[in-house]
Amino acid sequence: MAVCIMCFVEEHSLHKCSDVKKVADEQLDGDIDDLQDTDSECNEVIKRLECNKNELTDSVEEAGQAIKAEAEKLHNIVDGLKQEMLAELSKVEKNIYKEIESIKEEAELRSVIIRNFIMYAKELKQKGTACDIAKLASSMHEEAGELRQFNLDPNCNTKVTFTGNSSYDEAKEMFGELHYRFVIHFTNITLIRYIFHSITA
Repeated sequence: MAVCIMCFVEEHSLHKCSDVKKVADEQLDGDIDDLQDTDSECNEVIKRLECNKNELTDSVEEAGQAIKAEAEKLHNIVDGLKQEMLAELSKVEKNIYKEIESIKEEAELRSVIIRNFIMYAKELKQKGTACDIAKLASSMHEEAGELRQFNLDPNCNTKVTFTGNSSYDEAKEMFGELHYRFVIHFTNITLIRYIFHSITA
């Protein structure tokens, strides 16, 4: 009975030999099964990454809204402080202005009195009798002394300033912090990279 070489080699009872093609096929079948499992894992990773992209979009949108809300809150706080400070500034201006006007009116009144006094003194010197001058000189001297007692510094300083205490770092610390993380775990990553590079090389 004629037997082919392949069958003879495979079924020969004296030597433990295997058909090379059969062994290769079995090995390839095992590799294919393993790679199909790995491909399934890759697909799971892809699905999860797509979910992560959606989660990223949602979380970024939520964080953006939180940032805008915080900015709006701080804006309202700062705007409120601004209005308070401007109101206080206006009050200070009115009080100082009123004080300036009061002192100015007093100075103007004293100036009128002094001018009238000088005019009267000059007229008394020109038209008054020696007796009148002698009689009024003492009292007028006292009155002149009182009129000179106007101790207001003509170089008075009227100035309002504002000194801010805020800085970028302080405002940033008060504003808040942005936290983020991206964690993902791969299995058989060396194999996946090797296959990828081998296919694309």
